[in-house]
Amino acid sequence: MTAVATAPTSTTAPASTAETSYPAVERAAIDASARGPVLFFFGNGILWLMLATVLGIIASIQLYSPGFLADVPFLSYGRIWPAFTNTICFGWGSLAGLGVTIWLLARLGRVKVKFPGVLFTGAVFWQVGLTYGILNILGGKTTGLEGLEIPTGSAVLMLLGYLLVAVWALLLFSFRSQTTPFISVWYLVAALFWFPWSFAMAHAAHVLPNVSGVVQNLVAAWATQNFLNIWLTSIALAAAYYLIPKVVNRPVHSYNLAAIGFWSFIVFTGLTGRGAIERRPDSRLDRDVEHRLEHHPPGSDRDGHREPRAHHARPVPHGLS
Repeated sequence: MTAVATAPTSTTAPASTAETSYPAVERAAIDASARGPVLFFFGNGILWLMLATVLGIIASIQLYSPGFLADVPFLSYGRIWPAFTNTICFGWGSLAGLGVTIWLLARLGRVKVKFPGVLFTGAVFWQVGLTYGILNILGGKTTGLEGLEIPTGSAVLMLLGYLLVAVWALLLFSFRSQTTPFISVWYLVAALFWFPWSFAMAHAAHVLPNVSGVVQNLVAAWATQNFLNIWLTSIALAAAYYLIPKVVNRPVHSYNLAAIGFWSFIVFTGLTGRGAIERRPDSRLDRDVEHRLEHHPPGSDRDGHREPRAHHARPVPHGLS
């Protein structure tokens, strides 16, 4: 008995369609073609993860021992913490995410990875820009905006490297043999388009002359939420939609529901930037201070009653006494 290959319908999709619809020899050839770029992305991502671990440990020690490395300016908490967050997000998270994206697009699209040198070049440009940005952060040359600490020059290099990888990945998608894209591919393509747009717009917007103060913080919060909730989460959902049905050997229950979930995710997730500002410790501190000033104005006791002012006798001018 031979298995008949079926494409995903509007309601269900076989869990093993991507695996059984073409021979194991072809699948092994596709994995072999993607092995080099994928391992390169993951290997470099692990190196960035190790660096982020060291920076995170230093920052954690400084929370309960502020004197730790206090005499070393570039290792102060105000520089170590943003260096840690950017290293873990753009170093480990993004490189590992790009590795997963390449592997899934090749497997689900049934297409071999050709000209991997383009991917290697893009990864090198990304990491050169990131390294330059981390060194600037440790040197105190940063934008001062949480989530957008990397200087503009570093962001340009990173964006150039990313575009090399993303354009190549989209070409890989366009030459796919699987005509009907799986739901995992939807999330991957959306992530490939969404990240450069939000990353470039945020770094371009915060330097405009009319964008300052609170608006800059809103831009930074919007960019941070797009990075975490759309870029990384889209790749994670794509991997989940591929791996979970494959492991449990059951199809996706409904592609209609999956489509509704996809579009709801894309439309509403990027609108949560303000919530990140509301959850920041400094915002809670500001509200606490406002509450205290409202109920306990300056010059009042604990119950809010104003203390009587002391009446001092005015000095008598000389000659009138």
